Amino acid sequence: MAAKIRVRHALPLWQRLRRRWRSWCGAELGKTHVVHFVDIGEARYKRVVFAEAESARAAVRALEALAGSGCVPALARHEVCAVWVDYVPGRPPRLKDASDQARLVDFFVRLYVVGDAVAADPAPFTACLRSDLDFLVEAGVLRRDYAAGIEELEQRLRPPSIWLGLDYIDPLAKNFIVVNDWLVAIDIEALKAGAILGTGLAKARLRWPFDPGADFCRRLVEGGGPDLAVQLPWAELCFLCGYFRQKLLQGKPGYVRLAALDQLLENQKGETPP
Repeated sequence: MAAKIRVRHALPLWQRLRRRWRSWCGAELGKTHVVHFVDIGEARYKRVVFAEAESARAAVRALEALAGSGCVPALARHEVCAVWVDYVPGRPPRLKDASDQARLVDFFVRLYVVGDAVAADPAPFTACLRSDLDFLVEAGVLRRDYAAGIEELEQRLRPPSIWLGLDYIDPLAKNFIVVNDWLVAIDIEALKAGAILGTGLAKARLRWPFDPGADFCRRLVEGGGPDLAVQLPWAELCFLCGYFRQKLLQGKPGYVRLAALDQLLENQKGETPP
């Protein structure tokens, strides 16, 4: 007898309608993929259909690079624009739980150790940051003198060389599942190759009430990963400016938290350039 197939959309109807409404209002769509849960007999999968085949191939490459790390679900099938992964049962992490915060730090240590890091020139990313600042000034979010202070800070923080690699750029609590004593990243669309390492960690710091701790970089190096001690503040600055621009374009101005930039400026007062 043929196995029964059941397909259901990963997003509830109200979220899909809200996304369509924002599009009608002129907001830039943040996601261009469609996600379903698919049950085939007793087996359950998550199916992600990307808008183009190259995005699907990039996700497959990331999943293959992380196979066996415990960071992501196992790849089950790839069909042109569709990527299937095993469904991961478990519980969502709790933002304010100290154990889950520690699991989040462990996740990024594992991710940055496993992903191949390559050294790169920071100049193209500096140009992106300046473009983001110009946009935020023109949109009335930042004063011109404040943006100039951010540019000066970027010059002070910028390392002569940076590490790029595989990062998880949307580390919200809803995008993880706790399995035994690990966090598994279930939003495979958020795996990004060639990212400034520390970008995902910077977003986690913005959305989780936690601090990765002074031993994060030490643990990373001891595990065979790159030394990000100098890079992390600069990566966070680049992330914040790009993220605030993105949220404005998506019609989500409430996500622009200038206090995060204020804190970076305050933290770096009196610090000597690297």
